[in-house]
Amino acid sequence: MSPWISAFRPRTLPLALASILTGGFLAKAAGQFNGPVVALAAFTTILLQILSNLANDYGDSQNGADSVHRQGPLRAVQSGAITPAEMKRAMWGFGAAALVSGVLLLLLALGLAGVWVLLGFFVLGLAANCLARRR
Repeated sequence: MSPWISAFRPRTLPLALASILTGGFLAKAAGQFNGPVVALAAFTTILLQILSNLANDYGDSQNGADSVHRQGPLRAVQSGAITPAEMKRAMWGFGAAALVSGVLLLLLALGLAGVWVLLGFFVLGLAANCLARRR
């Protein structure tokens, strides 16, 4: 298996998709199913899960959790199959793709007005965080 495919950890993807598929089935049962929204949500979920797996591989290699004493399969960075710099580039790529996919998902599911409301809450959260740090 390619070191990149191994680093993506494909065995984790079905569990990540389970909640999206459950939501899709519930929406279908309620007569509210929107195929493009479910498909884009599934795609975004896959991107986020792969990003999480790559970040875990990278982080464990940097903090020493993946050492020569690690039990189980070798991880991509630990084994040297992927360099830390390559893994960081992949993380940035998957992060950017997940961000774009997530924004498109919000636009598709909520429309432009809904996205502005979410953006407003995000800005309020940032402001609250900044104020809390000053104390």
